[in-house]
Amino acid sequence: MPTKQEVKMAAKCYIYSYETNLCSIAFFDLTFACSFEKKPENNQKVISLQPASKPVVRAAPQPVVNLTEKVVLQDTLDVKKSLKHESVNGPARGTKPSGVKKKIPEAPGKLVNKGVITNTANLNKNLQAATSGDLLMKKAVDKAITDGYKALKKPIAVITTKSFMVDTEDKHNFNSVAPYWHQQDNGTWKRIDGKANGLSGKIGDTVKLQKGVGSVVPTLALAYVASSNPAEKEKFAARAIEYCQKFFLNPATRMNPNLDYAQLIPGQNKIRVESAVEGEKLVEIVDALLLLQSSKHYTPEFDRQIRSWFGDMADWMVNSPTGKQADKKIRGNIGVIYETMRAAFAIFSGDTSYARRRLPRVKERLFAEMDSDGGLKLELGRAKPNMYSNKALNAWLTLARIMAIQDVDLWTLEENGKSLEKAVLFMVPYMMGEKKLNDTEEVQPRYFKEVARTAQYAYRNHPATVQALEQFLVKYDTDFREGDDPAILTESYLPWMKGLPQPEFSSFQEQ
Repeated sequence: MPTKQEVKMAAKCYIYSYETNLCSIAFFDLTFACSFEKKPENNQKVISLQPASKPVVRAAPQPVVNLTEKVVLQDTLDVKKSLKHESVNGPARGTKPSGVKKKIPEAPGKLVNKGVITNTANLNKNLQAATSGDLLMKKAVDKAITDGYKALKKPIAVITTKSFMVDTEDKHNFNSVAPYWHQQDNGTWKRIDGKANGLSGKIGDTVKLQKGVGSVVPTLALAYVASSNPAEKEKFAARAIEYCQKFFLNPATRMNPNLDYAQLIPGQNKIRVESAVEGEKLVEIVDALLLLQSSKHYTPEFDRQIRSWFGDMADWMVNSPTGKQADKKIRGNIGVIYETMRAAFAIFSGDTSYARRRLPRVKERLFAEMDSDGGLKLELGRAKPNMYSNKALNAWLTLARIMAIQDVDLWTLEENGKSLEKAVLFMVPYMMGEKKLNDTEEVQPRYFKEVARTAQYAYRNHPATVQALEQFLVKYDTDFREGDDPAILTESYLPWMKGLPQPEFSSFQEQ
């Protein structure tokens, strides 16, 4: 049974002004009653390949109440290991019970102007620039709202609509097949690096997460903050929150907060530590939720429930058999994606000291997997070294953004001449076509765009780095500099954009 106790905590309030179209953040203290519960251990798997079974119906969460005056709280409890809010959706599969750590939370630190990924200081500055007549930012706002209306038309795809499942009988479990494993004529399975088998697409959960909720919700969140029309804004927010309600919280359609049945090899009843890679898009959803907090549809009850879900996922990553083995065994880009998820979920669900506790393990991972010249050696041995190096770099820079929320600096870490900056610069000549990592992979500069944008801003005081990345960005990042990529709203004015022609501005028309 859950036990109740009174908890004193620091809280954060996101305040949105329709007049200025800007976000601000305030901090205050409060005391509230909170329930905690221990989770039973249950990591048994069922080997099966059969039609989807009838949904398991759980007790419905408390009704969500819309408020006319919005105050959203972010708790800052230390949730080391299993300290979380009371779960409204039941325990995650495979988790172990652990005790509750009673602690008065520490101050939230420099959370002001920080999203999980999005730098809200830059976002606010760019929105203000659009309001003041900046043509580039106006066009980006235009595009964000246009994309928002397109997202409104997309149907909500939930995890429980499967035609078949592999090694599980519960269709609330996220289910996918390891993409590079192929069935042979004799019935065995063989891994062929870089060649997809297409089976996960047939199950559908990967597509629903990556191109469904993981794409639609961030798009609607950016449209919400970009719009200055109150009714239009709430239309975007309402749909994003409805999508999250159905995908994560609704008893009939929710996803269980674990990835125990992701990246499976059919018929093999064993833990696949690579399953963490499937949750990468969940980090973007956490970031989007922070942008939506000022909406009247983002109620305190929804906030409590969604943070509880991600708290359960954070607990699964730390305490479940899959999560524990993943921490010890996975390396390369999948290992870094695991770190980004673990950090984002822990911080979002209230762990105020996570980044400092985790830093030694992160440093160990970073420098063990990097050569002295900056190359990520595990990715360089892959069939597609350019793609996987950029995937790992994207994850590393995302992790650096997330851990900066708690004043932990990965950007300038250095050991024996190795650093994130050096890893980024290593890739530039390959992305520019000046060098080759192999003779078979077709280089895709688009994989390096986000890396170059982020790194050029992070290392803006390093002239040689800025110059090297500027050459790539000017040549390949045309959508960004022309305002056709609304992601520019979350970045600062980059040096390489100075002196470039401003785009023509066309008024937005609702579609």
